[in-house]
Amino acid sequence: MCVGAAVPSLTQIRELYYRANENKKAADRFYTTMQAVDDREQPLLTCYKGMAAIMRVKYGIEPFSRLAGFQKGKGLVEQAVGQAPANVEVRFLRFCVQSQVPRILMYSSDMAADRTFILQAYPQLADNDLRKRIKEYMLRYGDLTPNEKRYLQ
Repeated sequence: MCVGAAVPSLTQIRELYYRANENKKAADRFYTTMQAVDDREQPLLTCYKGMAAIMRVKYGIEPFSRLAGFQKGKGLVEQAVGQAPANVEVRFLRFCVQSQVPRILMYSSDMAADRTFILQAYPQLADNDLRKRIKEYMLRYGDLTPNEKRYLQ
């Protein structure tokens, strides 16, 4: 599964991901941690590796390296979706990226399909940590209808 250092638990990876949005040091830590992932093994970890590359771009200065980092991360996210299209967390992560990136990057074409997929799969999710994170994010950034919001309540 991994090359070199061991990868933390999924809960720890999620926490690193959420903290990466706070500052450059947290984003660098998330990125460094996820470099241990072999992106040919587990799609969910591959997706988080892509998210780490994308999160790190937020704190970059040089435009060409930022774009290259974004493209690398996007490629890993799309690879994960291709390998595990029925994985709710993978689709949720792609939704998170697409709902936050600038329009100029033209990476928003799957938002509606991912939103629908996430909302349909939500009631069956057994992972309470993931349920909580999806609910919080979707209520805040999901651009949901009033009925969809009630559905998550």
